Order: sequence, then C-alpha cells, then structure tokens
Amino acid sequence: MGVISTWSQVVTASSPMRFEPADGVMLEIRSCSLAPGSAPMVLQVAVGSEDPFAVAHVRPRTPVCHPRARMSEKATVCCSGTGKMLVSGVLLIRPSKREVEEELERQRSKKRARLSTTTAEVSQRPGGAEPSDAAPQSETAAEAAKDTSPEIALIREAAKAEPEKGSTALPEKKSEDGAKSANDAATAAPVIAAESQVTKKPEPANGQKADAAKAAAETSAKKIKDKDKLTKPLTSCTLNSGLQYQVLKTGSGPAAALGRKVEVKYQGYLENGECFDKGSLTFRLGLGEVIAGWDEGVKGMLRGEQRRLLVPPKLAYGLAGAPPAIPPNATLIFEVELLQA
Repeated sequence: MGVISTWSQVVTASSPMRFEPADGVMLEIRSCSLAPGSAPMVLQVAVGSEDPFAVAHVRPRTPVCHPRARMSEKATVCCSGTGKMLVSGVLLIRPSKREVEEELERQRSKKRARLSTTTAEVSQRPGGAEPSDAAPQSETAAEAAKDTSPEIALIREAAKAEPEKGSTALPEKKSEDGAKSANDAATAAPVIAAESQVTKKPEPANGQKADAAKAAAETSAKKIKDKDKLTKPLTSCTLNSGLQYQVLKTGSGPAAALGRKVEVKYQGYLENGECFDKGSLTFRLGLGEVIAGWDEGVKGMLRGEQRRLLVPPKLAYGLAGAPPAIPPNATLIFEVELLQA
C-alpha cells in the first residue's frame, strides 16, 4: 500500500474537513492534537449520509491521540467541543483484492518460517531444554511486573527491606586430625578470633535493618488495611474483554444505557497510585466518544452508583499511551460516579 502524500488540517466545530476520494485513493487519519486553550473535544467522522461516529477523544491533560481511521468513500471529518484540533494523516493507494491476498500470504509465510526455526532450535537442544535460565527468569519478572498495584508495591518495599534469614557468622573451624599439635591450635586461634570479630561487626546494622523492615511492614499493613477499609468493593466482575469493575456504592434511578447521554464524576490513577486526571464529563455511552473501557464499565450503572474500573491497555490508550500523563501500555484505574443518565 503506497503513500501518495501526507496532509494536515485544523478542524473546529464550525469548520469541518470534507474528503472527496479519487479512484483507488483512501484517506487515513493518524493523529489529532488539541490546540492550547481548547476544551475537551471529540473527533468525529461521517461517511456518506450516515450519522457521525467518534474516533478519538482529546483533552488538555491528554492532548494527543493516534487513531487509525481509513475512508475510501466521501466523508466529513468534524469535531465537537470548543476550540481547535489539528488532524493529520496520509493519502494511500487502495490495494486490489489480489494485492491484499498476496500480503496476507507473505505474513503467513513469515509466521510459519519463524515457527519452524524455533521448533528446530528447541529440538537440537539436549532434552529440549530451554537455552538458558534467563528465559524463565525474564518470564517470572514479567509476571511479577504485571501486578503493580499500590498495595502490592507497599508489600514489595517491605520485603526488600527484610534481612535475609540465617546467621552471618562463619562456620567454626574443625581440625582434620585430632592429633594436631598445640602449636597448630595456637596458630589457628588468632585466625578464628579475627573471623569472629569480622562477622560480629554487621550484627548491629542487621538489627537496625530488621527493625526498619518490621516498621516498614507494619506501616505497609496499616496503609493497606486503611485503604481496604475505605474502598472495599461490594461486588466485582470481570468481563470477557478483560475489563474489571468493582461496585463501591449502589445507586438508584435510571440506568446508563447505550446511546444515551450520561454525566460522570471521575478520578484516574496509574497502577503506582499517581492521579493523572479528575473531573466530570458528559458523553454518549457506547458511541466511542471515550475510551472503550469507559463505554463497557459505565454501561448499566444506576444514578448515584460508584464503581472502580480496572482498564487494561487495549481498552485504554494501548501501546502508545498518552504522554506525558499516561505511559505506554499502561493499565488505568478509574473511580467513577454516575451523576446523570
């Protein structure tokens, strides 16, 4: 698929961009940026005579988004909100059906080749063993890195401060032959005494370290206990998409339904507990005006209900993240309250 040219245009609510395609040409939107001083805005695309649908949501705290929207028909690119948005992308030559099939076959061939190479390497190792212990260690580290909640971080900090179990004193030297001379014993005595002095020196430091570890563990336990006491969920649920939500407070009244306008109050956190955004927001549920994790997590909430949403990267900002506030491949935690539905 060849790139004909790049393009960029400033779009406002009253000044949309209209795309009139030539034969075999497609328009691809690759980024949108919020201009300084602008309010939160939603980038929308209307294809033909259909109603516009949202493709990106930007705000002052996360002013850049990287959607991938392709249009091969007549379309209008517009936005809602107050301010200006810079939209950029490329014009592409639309591939033929044959070219698409050839590209898919090339990708399949590469995948088969990689699989064959990996299988051959494993079969050549004695007993099919792994190449080294580094792989299991890296996998273990990766698994451990997945759980980086504030509570687990506190426990890990306490664990790092805990001293290793066991005595640091050197083992007592024993004579290999019971018939050693008194001269040998006298010669060995100063060495053993010196070693004992060396090993006894760290004992006060270890005692202090143990006290510090105990204090850190007690502090961590207290923080975790206090946090659980304040935010203990009533119920929790995990959806097929990977989204987890916890009900912190029940509500009453109308429920949030797809297509309806809702208003929520929210606070967003990273896994290390850092708050990256908070406020209130009004949007139409299920139309892509917010991240997918919100569309799924807010659906079904009753007015006044509070939930905690644990949103995986694929339902948030993905591998790219939304620098500087949100790092790449970040799992996000939102505490939301439904104000209106």
